[in-house]
Amino acid sequence: MTNTLKHTPAGTRATVLVECSAQAVGVDVTDSGPRPARPAAAPPGHGIPGMRERAAAYGGTLQAGPLPGGGWGVRTRLLLNGGGTASA
Repeated sequence: MTNTLKHTPAGTRATVLVECSAQAVGVDVTDSGPRPARPAAAPPGHGIPGMRERAAAYGGTLQAGPLPGGGWGVRTRLLLNGGGTASA
């Protein structure tokens, strides 16, 4: 949601879907905003790689990128069976 607020114009719609089971938690965030053009000299940020690292620490996965029909999506799955290396 932070990236939607930070990188899309006013009027962009966002949807958050949270799914829970005994084995995993899933969080999907999608928005309808256009993908902003990045100036050629601007280095990429650390947001998505950092989110992937945090998901992996809990035995999960994260996928992020532009959606086929426009907008942007982030899909995260966190395993609840202790598959990660992070501690509470």
